[in-house]
Amino acid sequence: MKTLKLLLLVTFTVTTLCAYAQDKTMNIYKSDKSIKSFDLSEVDSLKFVLYGEGSSEADIDFFYLDLWEGTQGAPGTPEGHAGDLRMIAKIDKNTCTITYELPLLPGWFTPEKMTVFPGVIQISDNATVSPNWDVPQDFTKDVVYTVTAENGKQKVWTVKALKHYTKEKWNVDYREYESGGNQNPNSIGILGDRLVVSRAPFLIDKSDGSMPGGGLNTTGLLEADGGKFVSQTVPFFVTSDDAGNLIGTSLYNPAWSQSSFAIYKWTSPTAAPELLMDYPLSGDAFGRKVQALGDINGKGLIIASNMIDGAGGNEAAKDAGEHYIWKIEGGVVDTNNPIKVQTNIRWDNNNYGYQLLSPIGLDPEGPWYVGTHRTQIGTDPIEYFFPNLQFGNIGSLTAVTGPFDFGDATRHGWGNSMWAYQKTFTFDGLNMIATMSAADGRYGFAVMERKADNTHVPFMTAVIDYDSTNEANGNGTGSFATEKVGDDVFFYVFPTNKAIVCYQLGKF
Repeated sequence: MKTLKLLLLVTFTVTTLCAYAQDKTMNIYKSDKSIKSFDLSEVDSLKFVLYGEGSSEADIDFFYLDLWEGTQGAPGTPEGHAGDLRMIAKIDKNTCTITYELPLLPGWFTPEKMTVFPGVIQISDNATVSPNWDVPQDFTKDVVYTVTAENGKQKVWTVKALKHYTKEKWNVDYREYESGGNQNPNSIGILGDRLVVSRAPFLIDKSDGSMPGGGLNTTGLLEADGGKFVSQTVPFFVTSDDAGNLIGTSLYNPAWSQSSFAIYKWTSPTAAPELLMDYPLSGDAFGRKVQALGDINGKGLIIASNMIDGAGGNEAAKDAGEHYIWKIEGGVVDTNNPIKVQTNIRWDNNNYGYQLLSPIGLDPEGPWYVGTHRTQIGTDPIEYFFPNLQFGNIGSLTAVTGPFDFGDATRHGWGNSMWAYQKTFTFDGLNMIATMSAADGRYGFAVMERKADNTHVPFMTAVIDYDSTNEANGNGTGSFATEKVGDDVFFYVFPTNKAIVCYQLGKF
């Protein structure tokens, strides 16, 4: 027996006429006009199922993405168990697109975690989705879902893939290292598979933050701090160039009658340092912050701030500070022709007022970022510092805002208005800058894309709190070192006397 089952989805009155016994045909009419004819010559019986209008919605109302630290768990629901990390997406019903932003991810995250199925897709009532929500998908690529409403209407939805992610690879409390010596360290650099902290100077395994023992060879290094630490010949400030070479310097000050400003380089933790640069001093004060770009063994730049001693109320001297830029060609520093950039460094801002010049590229003429710019608001005696982008012309400054707001932006909002340390780099074809900010009780670290219009798009932000009652702020605001490994960039961030944190910027 052959049965014809008709599912009629109609919004109008249907009149059916079946001349079943004579011509084996059936016609469906609307307003006395035949709109469908069926051949029933081989049909023994008919079955009619008449539906109403039905729902016309084919929307995705909620979208969750669950990530799991261990083995993939059972699919979550809005009311039930979620993954170890759940992300709620933004849904645009006009364009049928779904987007989400990954947070700063934990250390257990790997890109493979993005290839599991999402927590849940919640769709319109009585609708269906294809592929079904619990089918595993690779969310490192665009994923397309087709939602079919009860009445047959369809919409095609696209979950947009992300290209990049950031995660905290490891985080170690600095106090765990105090046994290695604590001389108020202020900076960190890379040397092979180790990290070096200034003024200690112990070694840290950069893969996990552990302390393997041993220290940096400082044989032959001039006495630090102008002889204040006669028994500890350690670098006052350390940093790494773009090629991963470590340099370090002692702190010099005219009051200590130093004759030169020296910078050393290391080829390994166990090898004695080699003198890279020896610059004669004449009433200068170098060494608070140092920047190295390019390759110190090839072509590069060395930048140091010269903080003129303005003690004793010498306001003119306080405003006379400069940045010196020395060019490196073939691994040799040209100490005879430094480029001097006036940036209003003030000696009396001893803890937070240390500027750093960060060129965009290896052209010493700029453009470059200036970490802080001294200004005064009205008659308020407190001085404020704002990051600036300076293009070639020393007097041409364009204000640049930061990604943080640490409360009162006019007084303590240094996360918004001061970049104590910064470094430019490229990532996945993008121009980037990483910055460290400081405020009372907080450090802010950010990684941002530098747009052509001088705006900045944050890729990641992290705030690290400290308690000034039992956690010393160190000397200055700390620093960070950057390292590119394959497609990824690693940041070794040192908020002084608080923690050492490794952040990873990755590419899917």
